[in-house]
Amino acid sequence: MLGFFQTSSRAAGRAAPFAPPPASPRAPLQPAPHQAAALKMRRDGARRSPSSAATRGTARPGLPIPRLDARLANPRQIGELSMELYLAGWLSFEESSLLGFQPELHPEYDRTIGALTGEPAEPDRPRDFISLWQDRRAFELRHNPGDFVLHQRIERIISVLIAASSSFSAVSAAA
Repeated sequence: MLGFFQTSSRAAGRAAPFAPPPASPRAPLQPAPHQAAALKMRRDGARRSPSSAATRGTARPGLPIPRLDARLANPRQIGELSMELYLAGWLSFEESSLLGFQPELHPEYDRTIGALTGEPAEPDRPRDFISLWQDRRAFELRHNPGDFVLHQRIERIISVLIAASSSFSAVSAAA
């Protein structure tokens, strides 16, 4: 078998032919021996780390949902809330990314999106994020009906925003 470079090819000024890397001792898609036990444990569901619970979007025991009235929140507060919900395990990373992306917080918003829409950025103006996400759900169902994963993520975001708002209103009514 030839090596990676042939001296005669280099001497003649031609490019050296490609030689495949040496064969590995195990099959290409087979996990390493130390990884096989961890993969089997995850498939069995016997042990899961707290970080895997956060990525699945399920709440970890003992961590309350952060409180914020999502019907009177501004984009800055929603960006912070999305990170708190992710860290508490209420939203997955993808759901938190969807919720936390607030274009009005970008410094070039007025030159780009604002110039196209004719509306300047108002990152401190309160708005009803629950109705905004319900409108987005209706839009996605109408224009993107086949993306079930996105629909589930939006449903999860709406339910968590409602839960955060209801816990906020319950505490503020008691005070």
